[in-house]
Amino acid sequence: MLKVDKIEFWLNDDVYTIYKNQIQDFPLIGGTAAQLVTTKVWNQHGNTFVNSYMEAQDENLTFILYTAFKNSNQIEEMRKECTDICNPLNGKVRMKVYLNSGSIYNRDIVFTAAPSFAVGAENRNQAWQKVLLQFEANNPFWYSEEEIVESFQAVEPLFSFPFNMTGQTDKAFGDYVNKTTGSLTNPNLFRYRQAATLATAITDFTTEVTQTHYDAVEAIGGTTSTWGTTTNGNIPQMLWSFDVIKILEAKYGTAIWGGLTALSDKIAKAKTMITKIIYDYRGYGTNSAGTSVTLNRWRSDTNTWYGNWTYNNTVVTQHLISSATPSNNIDANGMIHLMANTAASNGTVASNLITDYVHLELQLTADYRTDPVYFGAILPNNVAVNTGQVPAPVTIRIEGACINPRIGKIINDKEVAFIKFNNLTLGAKDVLEIQTAFGEKGVWLNGVSVFNKLDFSSELFNLDVGPNEISFTDDTGNTAAAIHFIYKNLYVTV
Repeated sequence: MLKVDKIEFWLNDDVYTIYKNQIQDFPLIGGTAAQLVTTKVWNQHGNTFVNSYMEAQDENLTFILYTAFKNSNQIEEMRKECTDICNPLNGKVRMKVYLNSGSIYNRDIVFTAAPSFAVGAENRNQAWQKVLLQFEANNPFWYSEEEIVESFQAVEPLFSFPFNMTGQTDKAFGDYVNKTTGSLTNPNLFRYRQAATLATAITDFTTEVTQTHYDAVEAIGGTTSTWGTTTNGNIPQMLWSFDVIKILEAKYGTAIWGGLTALSDKIAKAKTMITKIIYDYRGYGTNSAGTSVTLNRWRSDTNTWYGNWTYNNTVVTQHLISSATPSNNIDANGMIHLMANTAASNGTVASNLITDYVHLELQLTADYRTDPVYFGAILPNNVAVNTGQVPAPVTIRIEGACINPRIGKIINDKEVAFIKFNNLTLGAKDVLEIQTAFGEKGVWLNGVSVFNKLDFSSELFNLDVGPNEISFTDDTGNTAAAIHFIYKNLYVTV
């Protein structure tokens, strides 16, 4: 019997989780109504059936917060964790349902009311707090966790699998693992200085740390890097620098730049891809006045330090410093920088910076396209199989040289729909993208709309349930372009 293991609500990278032992009422799994819908075919006539697909779905979820042995502040924090994500002000939220079968289903929802924390002894007592969530799914369909990519070429079509697709969110990381002093094999740098004033430029840091310091900050725990001074009035300062360009190349290869070779062009592209920078600093500071460490990140657009975040800890503590405007942080060398300092020494008591670990996370939208990998001379069947319950919208991406491309959908040896372009020529590095989802239909060449090039007889089709044979031709008859179908299976019920 299918059961729910857990339910997650995702708002960007933040998630709120409800586990199976908390769920009291969740009517979306199975039941007579679900069976009735799934036994009907998509094109069946009848207003009731059609309306069930067209109308938004209003639904509720009731669950329990276990509050036993919690004080009032802890209970309030539990409620806040729920309301931070599960509230109407956040707009669209992704709902993920995990079943005991291992299947995962997704749905885009909007909360229609703030979480209701019911009162009364049966709803709120020393052991639990009952919570009601009310939400609406404007698109009634669930969609699969897995994104399916079917790729082939028009002539001598060998199977190809692009590593990543435009628009995917991803993460890349920088650290000091295997860093050697004086070597740029790992291009990230750790430098230090002491002076009566704080550094006003990156070039003020001229001394790289010894190997012992690099070894100390490459992993959480273990030894720490300590840098300090007893010189009266001097301020110990540390600088961590990360090479954004090399970090991206290490993860994705040089194909990420799409043929760009100049450093300035790579930096400009990196600025469009990176959506957030997060520094993970773990350490603390000591001085004659107590314990404090101050962190700043470098603003390359104004050539100044920004932040001045000061923390008072007596032991190694994690501090996350982030920026949602990465373009302001990447300098002309493709580097980003984080500085730490503590109060000046009084000449008697040392001022020290103690660091255990420094790490960088880059959040990005992977709007690059790597060269496909081809496998031998294996011919594909040019078939995309929709194993969902209803037709699935698709993103079609054509990469490479062709003239007036034409994509057809063939069912039972008959072409039932096609997409054709007139007066449209693609070069070797051009990318044509076609989106067939309702409300999102369009065609773009290298990001610029070319809807006016679409033949009037074209239909921006979905993939029918079952196998869909795809044809791809152009006016040259011998295109070298690759075509990719990207889609997710849709379900009426899980």
